[in-house]
Amino acid sequence: MRNLLVHGQVGGRAMLAGLSAANWLAPFMRGVSTTSIYADREAMPRLVDALKLKPISSGANVEIIVPDDPAILMERIQLPDAPPVAPPVLTYLDLSLLNDRGREAADHLREKLLKWR
Repeated sequence: MRNLLVHGQVGGRAMLAGLSAANWLAPFMRGVSTTSIYADREAMPRLVDALKLKPISSGANVEIIVPDDPAILMERIQLPDAPPVAPPVLTYLDLSLLNDRGREAADHLREKLLKWR
């Protein structure tokens, strides 16, 4: 998946989101079971095909989110040797909506990368 996103082979824009992005920006949790990806509609078919994804009703290990405003995909961060990831503020907001461990990861990311005044 990393090569797919790094080399822009998705035919659109895509980036890791949520805990998947946080693990690259400010590692905190191990064993994240679901990979979250923000992608535009153009990237969706290529991602589904390349990753051999199938819809299921529960227990997904990959979730692809098509944002209402695709402009957020323009803000992706490219770290060395990493796939494109959501920017820290967006990642923080995503994490803050999760369970207790997600909120702990949000706090960790805020402490490492975001300075509130």
